[in-house]
Amino acid sequence: MIIGRKDEAERLARLLSAPAAESRTVLLRAPSGFGKSALLDVVIDRLRGQARPVLLVRPTDGDRDLVEPLLRALRRYFETDSSSDLLPVVAALAGLRTTSPTVPANDLPLAHNLGTVLCALAASRTTAVVLDDLHRVPRTALRPFALALRRLRLAGAVVVAAVRDDDTVHDLELRGGLDSAVVPLPPLPAEHLTELIARVSRSQPDQAVVDAVRAALGAADGEPAAAQSLVRNGLDTGALRRVDGSLALADDRSGLALAGDHPTMR
Repeated sequence: MIIGRKDEAERLARLLSAPAAESRTVLLRAPSGFGKSALLDVVIDRLRGQARPVLLVRPTDGDRDLVEPLLRALRRYFETDSSSDLLPVVAALAGLRTTSPTVPANDLPLAHNLGTVLCALAASRTTAVVLDDLHRVPRTALRPFALALRRLRLAGAVVVAAVRDDDTVHDLELRGGLDSAVVPLPPLPAEHLTELIARVSRSQPDQAVVDAVRAALGAADGEPAAAQSLVRNGLDTGALRRVDGSLALADDRSGLALAGDHPTMR
């Protein structure tokens, strides 16, 4: 279990195990650095434990739409399942190369092709589609995909998506016509910070370290990703040191800081 997210993980589990979960849409909403991807990994493990095939669509910074991430996800899927009943999915993929979401007039053809691919997959398996890092593609790229998700829901699939803000929730729900459950992810509770530091450093922090980490986080206090980055950077720079299984400041004047390439520092 990821630290400080027991309630959210249990709520997701209830939503995905409810009688209507065969065709449910769940949106996990939180700002960057709050642990959405880590919680999605828990969701994926749970879905696979229910013998549901999972299609993980995770864009990168180089993607201009969701077609390439979907193709990568399908290639990974086919590596573990090359059954003959997936041939309709392969045939439907041809249409994805012929349209582009950068041209508004092509939204409907692209949505149709995306829906055909996903529904062909759902027809052969009770499939879960997991969407992560949607902020990496333009919002306009969500339009055809959101329209395709409506068809996917009707085909009996479950959709789980991590989103950063209400605008993305609005785009997915309005354009896709989704009846979704939104699970907000709050800042990491302060009482879990010590546990997080201990896991990252593999040593028990004293109170001075915990106080120094919170002070250094500043506006990023409550972001698990920022706290982890801060501790790792402190170990790398020597500002933090391990002593007989404990984690301490190198000296009372040691300053902790996020690495220069951390998003908060840009």
